[in-house]
Amino acid sequence: MAGMLVFGNQSFVDEFLSRPFAVPVLGVAHDMVNATDFLKLYEEAGEVVVALGVDYALEMAEIYRNKRFFLVLDQKDITADLYRRAVSRGIRVVERTSAIEAIGAEIGRSQGDRHNRRILEPSVAAALEQKTILKKPRTIKSHCLSITGVKGGNTKTTTAVNLAAYVASWAKKEGIDYRVCLVDCDAEGARSAGYLLGIASAPQSLSVWASLEKEPSWMELEQLLIRHEETGLYILPGPQSFRDAFDTEMTAALAERVIHALKWHFDLIVLDVGLFVNNPTAIRAMQISSKVFLVIEPTLTVLKLLEELVRENTLGTLKVDLSRVKLVLGMTDGTFTKKDIERSFGIPVAVEIPLDRTVRKAENSGKCIPAAIGSPHSAFAQGIASLARAAVDNELLPFYKPRPWEFLTKIKNYPFLKFKKA
Repeated sequence: MAGMLVFGNQSFVDEFLSRPFAVPVLGVAHDMVNATDFLKLYEEAGEVVVALGVDYALEMAEIYRNKRFFLVLDQKDITADLYRRAVSRGIRVVERTSAIEAIGAEIGRSQGDRHNRRILEPSVAAALEQKTILKKPRTIKSHCLSITGVKGGNTKTTTAVNLAAYVASWAKKEGIDYRVCLVDCDAEGARSAGYLLGIASAPQSLSVWASLEKEPSWMELEQLLIRHEETGLYILPGPQSFRDAFDTEMTAALAERVIHALKWHFDLIVLDVGLFVNNPTAIRAMQISSKVFLVIEPTLTVLKLLEELVRENTLGTLKVDLSRVKLVLGMTDGTFTKKDIERSFGIPVAVEIPLDRTVRKAENSGKCIPAAIGSPHSAFAQGIASLARAAVDNELLPFYKPRPWEFLTKIKNYPFLKFKKA
């Protein structure tokens, strides 16, 4: 069998690929989900190099008995007991600093009788494989957020797009393997999220998911999503036209299916669910999300709607966990304060995002760059950064530190501040 698979972090894979080997490298992966997909896809790959941990190597070697596995570890992690367990599965343990030379010397040699073990039944192999993947498919705690509101036109989609793009862009810039997916569940929005990101009409949409017969693998999933190259954000667009929106049945089952599939492959899922009134997709998304952000513009009209929502216990009636619900005050101008709103309605405010000209400027420029990315030092971007930290529980994102001169350079972005000429 000709061919080799290499699984490990970016630096390990890069170093490995810089050296010539007797057989070609058919695929590389940086996490268990992708690695497992490659093991299934490349049946002809006889050599597998694993630097993703002991348990994964042991379990995959048990399933794929016709392949030779090399387990790469630091010297301090190689013990007699581990070596015994590895040999029993036909695994060659190699020390990290000399891994390339040791593996290069072994490649092409006979694999010996240990690979003549009876091959597992397909159903048994599939069950073991699924059990391994479900243990820890991603390395960081995943978050699923629903972005909704009590009234249309309150910057829900703008908030969702900028939040997802901000986190994805930050992870890409830092070189962190942190996947972010934006899902446009707002059937009434008719591609508004796509317009903000410069995505033309695309075959990938929720309409396609409704016809899938089984949950997609990562490689299949990549074909069902659009990747925004500038930020590294993955997008699942909503219905592609008003006609498509009418023809697509947005059900609770569809929402659950999409979220469940994405959770195994993404660290942060941002759902632009639109209004939840008489919307089963939005309601189910809110029920199973780890956090629900109600985006409101704190005007008297909207606050009266919020008061009605609280008085009638609408979210509780819909079986949404109220402890997960927080407010996002968008387009604030200081008329109603955060403390007053929290005290009046009993819902914590995650963040205030000021009324900022950079948002409208970004949307009207035609460049399709979210304001939080295009104007990173604006008041709006700082608000989105604060929301991002609230969204991921301050796990990754650094706190914003304003520069001393920023107040003077950004003050012109506030339309409610007017200056008269002398």
